[in-house]
Amino acid sequence: MMVLLFLAVMFQSGQATLQFEGEAKAGDFFQKNFGRFTFLLAAQTPQNTRTIHVRDFHRSGNDISFLATIGANPDQQSQDFVFSPEVGSTIDRSRNPTEKEVQRIGAFGRGTVQILERRSDKSIKFRVTVSWNPEYPAGIERYERWLGLLQIPEIWGSLDGKYRLATVPVYAEPRRDANRIGTLQNWMEPFFSNERPYEGAAQFHPANAAEEPRVVPSEQVTYKEPAAIVLERNGRWFRILLESGSGWVEQPGTISFTTYEELVKDRTNHLTEGWNGKLWREPGRDQFEPSLEWRTAAGQSVPAEVLEWREVGGEAWIKVRLKPYKPYASCTPTLPDNITTEGWLPAYWPSGRVSVWFPGSSFC
Repeated sequence: MMVLLFLAVMFQSGQATLQFEGEAKAGDFFQKNFGRFTFLLAAQTPQNTRTIHVRDFHRSGNDISFLATIGANPDQQSQDFVFSPEVGSTIDRSRNPTEKEVQRIGAFGRGTVQILERRSDKSIKFRVTVSWNPEYPAGIERYERWLGLLQIPEIWGSLDGKYRLATVPVYAEPRRDANRIGTLQNWMEPFFSNERPYEGAAQFHPANAAEEPRVVPSEQVTYKEPAAIVLERNGRWFRILLESGSGWVEQPGTISFTTYEELVKDRTNHLTEGWNGKLWREPGRDQFEPSLEWRTAAGQSVPAEVLEWREVGGEAWIKVRLKPYKPYASCTPTLPDNITTEGWLPAYWPSGRVSVWFPGSSFC
């Protein structure tokens, strides 16, 4: 069985750090809860190896670490591991993570299992050190930051109406000799010659034929012009959001990519869920609360006109003018007709979600 010997918790640089020691007999497991997570050292046979897992209470106990094994080599004294709520959400756990994904995962949480003693009965004594971000929004899905939208003519039709539907390969890394993780395709041909293929019919087909095809997440650049959600760009390569994780696609021809900044410029937008009713007079400085009418609209689809976009300290900020807008009347019924206010907002909420977005084909 398991025995807890030592426990210490501290906070450093916004990270919580936990250290504890334990013992586990041969064939048995050890587990310890910390914050909203559970550390699990599970026994495996053969060779008396053990696997490290981290489970998330807010994700129905799903494992959010990448598998790490310790004990196969009798001379091994320690094993590092990383974990994040993004695993199984914006990072696909059905394949090995890329180097950049490992860095993203480790930026949230990491740990080390150190073996202190191996005994003749094959039990072990060990020390675990783990650190993680305790301010991760509980119960809120974590978003990887959206960079912009990419139109892909092969699966959604070209802008000139000459539909050339074809499969588009998806890779684990931005190069053609990388592991191909699947393909994009649209299985529904347009009914009319001037009609675009239905966006919901665009699917990602995993390379593993045993896995079911999944709908490709998309947003509309303009009405009935769907586009893939881009998370990262490397020249002609774009890492797009998939239903589970992400993958790289190449655009060898004309690139129809629109950045987040370009998408919200010169149009009526709205604040997304996550606004707390406060603004800044300058990017990151002098936070204030606007009038009560605006504060009571926090959490609703508040209309926002983008006045300026500015990079400060490596972070993007947006200056907005909040003002009533008649098509939004049903979205923000608490707002009077004559109240406006201006201020700055971070371009992304702490969850990673965009703070300002445009309505596309609907207002709310």
